[in-house]
Amino acid sequence: NEIINESFGLASRPYTRSSAWGSSSLYQDELVRRDLEYLAQIYKDQGFAEVKVAKPFTFLDPDREFVRITFQLEEGLQYSVGSLDVSGDLLFDKAELIEEMNLKKDELFRHSFFTRDIERLVDKYGDLGYAYADVNPRVKFDREKRLAHINYEISKGEKVYFGKITISGNTKTRDNVIRREMEVADSELYSGTGQTKSKRNINRLGYFEEVQVIKERDEEKENLLNLTVRVKEKPTGQLQAAVGYSPANGTTQQSVFGQGRYDEKNQSGKGWSTNVTGKWNGDDNYSLSTEFSDPRVNDSVWSAGVSASLQNERRRQFSDVEVEDRRVGGSVFIGRKVIELIRARITYRLQRISQKADTYLLPRYITQGLSSSVIFTLFRRDVDNFIDPTDGSDVTLQQQFTGGPFGGDQEYLESSASAKYYYPIDFSDTFRTYFKFHLN
Repeated sequence: NEIINESFGLASRPYTRSSAWGSSSLYQDELVRRDLEYLAQIYKDQGFAEVKVAKPFTFLDPDREFVRITFQLEEGLQYSVGSLDVSGDLLFDKAELIEEMNLKKDELFRHSFFTRDIERLVDKYGDLGYAYADVNPRVKFDREKRLAHINYEISKGEKVYFGKITISGNTKTRDNVIRREMEVADSELYSGTGQTKSKRNINRLGYFEEVQVIKERDEEKENLLNLTVRVKEKPTGQLQAAVGYSPANGTTQQSVFGQGRYDEKNQSGKGWSTNVTGKWNGDDNYSLSTEFSDPRVNDSVWSAGVSASLQNERRRQFSDVEVEDRRVGGSVFIGRKVIELIRARITYRLQRISQKADTYLLPRYITQGLSSSVIFTLFRRDVDNFIDPTDGSDVTLQQQFTGGPFGGDQEYLESSASAKYYYPIDFSDTFRTYFKFHLN
């Protein structure tokens, strides 16, 4: 009964008031077939390795409006892992291979762990160049003791090298932008982990709807494996504009305001990031900013960028005090990959601040002069998509030094830390959302 309670994951849904507004509870043969596979998988993952799920019994109500479905199954015995062994072409210490497995002696014989262990062995041999290593698991069931004895027979095959790597489907993005994310190269020894990382790196750029890595044996040399990276482009730019009107009331005058924004994350297909934003809120309230950055200067591990901004704001501090604040400045930064996903950046920012007030009853609260800052940043972005993340984490540590040896009229230190965590939720095969947790 505890296993059956897992049926909340079935694709077929009973009719409810909420489902009446959609098609989620409509009877579909395809969904029923998928449910058969799902039930078998659920039981196998609880140790019922010999479970049998029969074709469901369906009954059509006399009013021909509802179909009642009864899934019939025979769960069999529940098995635990009796012993684990590895044989055949052993290129690693047997104890090491067994220690890394998800299945453990005396624990439940979970099918998902079993499948994952086979994939782990294939990848481990693949990282040594054996792209066609074959893992043949032999399982003996002791029905009296309810134990499964597993022996993974490994045949390593021949060593394979990467041959020609081809990029296709990129109508905008240049080849070098994709190739520089590859963890493998022509003529290198085959690496399954490197191939997987390459696909993940290209995916997280956020430039493509779909990324496929297709492996094909070379027609002339059997020890060569050609790769084709096939991508499907998607829009990476935004052009926004807005205009509004605010009528007068007892304390404010009528005003017209507007803003425009151009944002492109893959400028000219070179992976550059460009942003131009302008805002006008009536009278003397306006701002203009522009940014440009190159995440991989000359396809290296270095990054660089510049920005400039102009902001003018008139605000009423008190009923009889109005202050006009004007800020003009810019910044430049260089960054570098430190290790894996960790990057470091140093930024120099210069800004001139000037304020004017119609009365100087509180002169010490007037902030103006030159602000000169150096900012050190260390960050780690492990997300599924750099442009629109839905899964993973993003951590940033920052130390800012203003004034002192860097000159200017202001002097202070500022330390900050920021962490973001994205947690995805799949409600169905076609609908996904996510939670974002942000800590400063």
